[in-house]
Amino acid sequence: MTRPVSTSSNISKGFFPFSLVSFHNNFFLRCHPFSNEVFQEPFYDWGAYKWLKEQKEPHGLLLNLIDQQHGIINLPANKPSCVIFHVSRCGSTIVSNFFAIQAKFRVVREPQTINDLLLEKSEDVDKRLVFDSLIRLFGQQNTSNTSSLILKTTSWNIFEVEFFREQLPDVPFIFVFRDPLEVMSSLLKQSNGMLLRKKNAPENYVRYLKTSTSQLAGMDDEEYTALILKAKLEKLHEIKERVRSSDLGFNEQNTFFIPYETLLKTSENLFAEKFSFNDKDISKMRELSKFKSKELTPVEFKNDGKLKRDSLSAKSLKFLNKYQVQQSWELLKGVQ
Repeated sequence: MTRPVSTSSNISKGFFPFSLVSFHNNFFLRCHPFSNEVFQEPFYDWGAYKWLKEQKEPHGLLLNLIDQQHGIINLPANKPSCVIFHVSRCGSTIVSNFFAIQAKFRVVREPQTINDLLLEKSEDVDKRLVFDSLIRLFGQQNTSNTSSLILKTTSWNIFEVEFFREQLPDVPFIFVFRDPLEVMSSLLKQSNGMLLRKKNAPENYVRYLKTSTSQLAGMDDEEYTALILKAKLEKLHEIKERVRSSDLGFNEQNTFFIPYETLLKTSENLFAEKFSFNDKDISKMRELSKFKSKELTPVEFKNDGKLKRDSLSAKSLKFLNKYQVQQSWELLKGVQ
């Protein structure tokens, strides 16, 4: 790989990051210029790439993160108001949309830069410094109203939750989860996202699943999905136990759980108590919940959980049984 060419720019003028390029223990940050744009797309990177394409700057600007460190440190240290973790296909996007009801919140959903950082395997990279830089950049105000960052992570980031807690000790964390049978059915119907990762999984990612790269590459989609659901449910159970014992910075004041089956009611109570949502905001939450969360135009939402469970193939059920996914689910539900 040839050394990336960095654009000479004053980062304090404002840039939003959308990918990291690692080279010889240094990070180069692809950015798009600071603007008043508020991305409506369900994922941050979709909005960023679309915006750049419209600006005829498909590659954005490339900045040397170390060279720009002084400018970044001078940016306000606006910690997120909340970080959302999830197991995928479980309602986390609608939870993030609830925050967007209040103009003060700017929601950044599943940014690739965070994934790039967590998957960086070089031990010489100071991930804490890079993470702090990314949070400062994401925390910039892009309008006069937005003052609080909401970060929704990619589903596998749950395996690195201790890193997030270490960097953001007082920030509320929300965990959204769902019956694994319904999640599996939903995941197997899509040909992108999580299923793509098993074909070329980074070493770090394989470690989360306690398997090997060759074993992962040889798995059917059904087995892979069952394996990762098992790992995520076990991680959630571990986090719940830590909250119960106030271990490693997790406690009942900074860690919250939203099960899919009571998503709206649990969210209403939490948002009213923790994030000062009033009756008007709650009413908007109820209205939002009637529509699919990832559509840019209103599409009515229908809860098809039972249909999803009933549609699972015998092959899917075989691997769910092999990895004892339902047992992990019942164990998780048993932790109060």
